[in-house]
Amino acid sequence: MDILTYGRARGIVLAVGTVIIAVVTLTAYQLGADPVEVLATGLLIPILLGLTYRGVAGGLVSAAIVSVLYLTVRFSTLAGLDQTEFIPSAIGRVVLYLAVGALGGGASGVLERSMRKLELYDEVDDATGVGNARAALDLTSKEQARAQRYGSVFSVAQLTIDHAVFAQMRERSALRLLRRFLQQLDHQARANDGVARVTGHDHEDVIVVLPETGSDGVRIFAARLLASAREQLAEAGPAAANGGIRVRTLTIPGDDEELAVLRDEMARTMAAETLAGSGEA
Repeated sequence: MDILTYGRARGIVLAVGTVIIAVVTLTAYQLGADPVEVLATGLLIPILLGLTYRGVAGGLVSAAIVSVLYLTVRFSTLAGLDQTEFIPSAIGRVVLYLAVGALGGGASGVLERSMRKLELYDEVDDATGVGNARAALDLTSKEQARAQRYGSVFSVAQLTIDHAVFAQMRERSALRLLRRFLQQLDHQARANDGVARVTGHDHEDVIVVLPETGSDGVRIFAARLLASAREQLAEAGPAAANGGIRVRTLTIPGDDEELAVLRDEMARTMAAETLAGSGEA
């Protein structure tokens, strides 16, 4: 699943920044600039590392360490020379380091908070364009609340597709096939219906939430859904027609306990996806 999480965004920023600094440093060296100042430019890379991974604090700490290193090298090369004329440029360089560490760290913190918030409330499965586990949980929560408050009814169709169905296909081809099927299902759904993909350990669950639909209606829908899935996924191989795809239905009120179990499974999936997306897994 191609998701631009904060961890990935941070990696991109770090990679691009490092390349830019390296190019500038190499160019200065080739143009015959003062070797110490060439080194000074390259020392922006550790500051970039610090602010990217530790925000303002990391930026300032790395800037302080780099400043000490730069001043040590700068003035050790001036032994026997008048050092006073280099003091303003040295101070300017230290101020630059500290400013980059502080401002860059602040910007990194804003980026992290913004992207963490997007990850937290994202309800779209980026690989297929339909809802994800969070969306399925949100949909069932809303319908449960409506059912309790107004005495309404709703149903859930759970289509399970074993990963073995796609065993004969390359991963990208399998994902394209699944996306095409889910996009068509989402397009054909009623305006108030919700379609979501929930990836399990060895299977894919397609969750369809059907407001104002009773047990008879959801059974008819499920039969059509199963037939459509087997037909559209037939190119994946014989497993699509030999038990690799199955469906079950839940109607609320009535199947409240089964729905609670399903919601627990989706919550675990959501937690695992969030952990993986944060780069902590």
